[in-house]
Amino acid sequence: MQAGQFFSRVENIQLEHLHQLQGPIQVASLQCLRWLHMSKCNRLKYLLSPMLVRNLPHLIHLEINHCEELEQIIEMDQTSASSSQAHLQPISFPSLEIIRIYKCSNLKSLFPLSITCSPSKVKIISIDGASKLERVFNLDVEDDQKGIVLPNLQGLLLKELPSLKSLSQGYHFRFPCMHYAEVKECPKLNTSFSIDSKRVVHAITEAPEQVENDRREGLITKEEIVDNQAACNDVFWLYGYQEDTLPLYMNVDEAEDN
Repeated sequence: MQAGQFFSRVENIQLEHLHQLQGPIQVASLQCLRWLHMSKCNRLKYLLSPMLVRNLPHLIHLEINHCEELEQIIEMDQTSASSSQAHLQPISFPSLEIIRIYKCSNLKSLFPLSITCSPSKVKIISIDGASKLERVFNLDVEDDQKGIVLPNLQGLLLKELPSLKSLSQGYHFRFPCMHYAEVKECPKLNTSFSIDSKRVVHAITEAPEQVENDRREGLITKEEIVDNQAACNDVFWLYGYQEDTLPLYMNVDEAEDN
């Protein structure tokens, strides 16, 4: 069997203690891969190339532990980002459900927002101990759409992230299927979490300049609509048990009526 045929049939990959690996993984296609686990690859800077991401149609579970030098999960270099081929073949994880990151201190974000949202089957996002992480998703959505729905996200864990400022600056996230949310030891996080009457969880971070403009014009800002007790503090919310730990979300019209 040729190497290409072998890799095309692999369903699970677990790589550990590969101290010389800097990445990304040099395989053109892993069509059947469902589970990818990287651990203690101390020099790994980039895990996946854009070409490989386009050939991971069945990847369900991505877990990365103790990769201290990891800078990006996907190596988004200028060449791949600007090429016509990249525009014709959008990058996405069509089957990805679980993302777990633990002790990757050099990682600054997961990956571009469009990769997660189009389409999105993601159910679990867990990030723990990434000391340089500034935002969960990079801003790469070029239109004016600021409302992002992750329709299948059930669990969100953000823990020990001292540099984290937002999920993605200026975006309003909605999680209609959220069952569990925990934010702990993220002192710089300025995102407000709330829940509406339909039990949809909201996460809002306005861009600082937008907040200032709204205040100058005498408008009600999203920061004022959502009680700031849920911003910059630890959050623990569990569907059916700890539901009163999130403030009630109100839109602008509801806030003005009150």
